[in-house]
Amino acid sequence: MEINKTTLKGWLSQHEGQEAIVWDTGDGSVKGFGVRLKPSGAASYVVQYRNNNGRSRRYTLGSITEMHPTKARENAAQAKI
Repeated sequence: MEINKTTLKGWLSQHEGQEAIVWDTGDGSVKGFGVRLKPSGAASYVVQYRNNNGRSRRYTLGSITEMHPTKARENAAQAKI
């Protein structure tokens, strides 16, 4: 699913009250970039990566209410150094 305001609105309504993650797969997507939804309804942009020891880590970029998906995608690309 390409993460943008329209697709997020539909995805959030489908998964209301659940814990879920959706990964960006659209054109120009950044590997490991996604949105995490908590049962409380809070949703945040995240980027998942592997550290130098090979362990999977997830970094929270910010709330979906405070950041546009395009800016979050740019921040995810920069965070994956």
